[in-house]
Amino acid sequence: MKLFPVVIWFAAINVRGSDLKDINQLSFMAGCWALTEQGSTTEEYWTQPSGGTMMGLSRTVAGGKTVFTEYIQMREQDGALTMFVQLKMAEKSTAFRLTKLEGQEATFTTGLAWPRQLVYKLRTDGTLYAKIEGNQNGKEVAQEFPYRKAKCPQRSALRETSRRRSPVAAFADSNSAKGHRRASGRTWFHPALGRPCVN
Repeated sequence: MKLFPVVIWFAAINVRGSDLKDINQLSFMAGCWALTEQGSTTEEYWTQPSGGTMMGLSRTVAGGKTVFTEYIQMREQDGALTMFVQLKMAEKSTAFRLTKLEGQEATFTTGLAWPRQLVYKLRTDGTLYAKIEGNQNGKEVAQEFPYRKAKCPQRSALRETSRRRSPVAAFADSNSAKGHRRASGRTWFHPALGRPCVN
């Protein structure tokens, strides 16, 4: 998700810690999502919860070129689920701590001025609504992302493509950010690290 400003009001919320540890409650975020506006397409992919983690990846394509990438890991830390976000494979990540979970709406906060809050909500029309909020130059701002469900590539199609090309090329050409594990001893693309790995 790109961080562009839109003016919006923000309120802090307190929640019970017992609501914040079960990553399976965030399964509504899993899958492939896409948003096309102003000549660019943003794709976001989330794995199903497994092993106490969810992995996410996002990219924005404009004018036939990738102009933005984002790599995400969600796991429990200090008693609450926390989303670790790396932009453009930066060395440092920003930690978004889950501070509110109600049904199919999750709110994460950072303690920073910007970005301060990130919300994911599965709406009744099937869209995954995401919103980034915070303070920039003394103004409350936000960016909204009404993602629609997108078709994920089939595992067999990814495997066939990978036989012909490198794992990185196969990943870049798919219309979602979903990598997959190859057989033992072979190369597979790690969606969170953004590079090939070997079992």
